[in-house]
Amino acid sequence: MNNTMVNERPKIEGVVRSRQDLAGVQGLDGTYVSNERLGIGIIRDTRPNNEVLVHWVVSDVVTWMRPDEIELFDHDARVIAVYERDGGAGREFRRCKVVSRVGLNHNWSVELFPDDIVRTIRSDGSAWTFNWYPLYERAYPIHTLQDEPRTDDDAEAITVAEVAHFS
Repeated sequence: MNNTMVNERPKIEGVVRSRQDLAGVQGLDGTYVSNERLGIGIIRDTRPNNEVLVHWVVSDVVTWMRPDEIELFDHDARVIAVYERDGGAGREFRRCKVVSRVGLNHNWSVELFPDDIVRTIRSDGSAWTFNWYPLYERAYPIHTLQDEPRTDDDAEAITVAEVAHFS
């Protein structure tokens, strides 16, 4: 078992993976996904019987899971999911990374747009948009936060934009 895994009570926004002996899951929409294709999950809800609603990021399936079917990462673990956009309404999953002990307070989605535009979307829906400068390997806010980041949330969004490019 990975040293970032713990045995504690599941919490909303907690990061999980499926147990190795699980064959697969059936999503709420009826879709079946094998264990090998599930990837990392984020807890979205809990029931009194300790079942948890998990969104499996890589396979984009949502299902209720029993506690004995999942393994929890430590409480500092966060997911950064990276998607590529073509400028239209759709987005395509590219990769995700679990980070721990780096100071992130939320799970994040990052959208990479044409012309080096990056949008970071926090798990609560808050979003920040940046220009990406490949030469400097840095993200700079677009039309907001022109100076140094004003809040911890702003700094976290910039950090996530930059981490997404190095995953």
